[in-house]
Amino acid sequence: EFSLLEYLMRHKGLVVSRGMIMEHVWNAESDPFSNTIEAHILNVRKKVDRIKRRRLIHTIPGRGYKIDIEHA
Repeated sequence: EFSLLEYLMRHKGLVVSRGMIMEHVWNAESDPFSNTIEAHILNVRKKVDRIKRRRLIHTIPGRGYKIDIEHA
């Protein structure tokens, strides 16, 4: 989870695809039938949203994920 959060923060303001996350966080190819990324995103969201009391990680449908820490 920390590696996922770190990767998103290093790419703040940018949309990162599932494939990019799988490649750079887990050194694996993206599996369209796997929910690994969604499960980890959900866990990270629960932790950081509880601290910040607002949604920081956004799902961009059809594209990937984006973290909004500019106003955090």
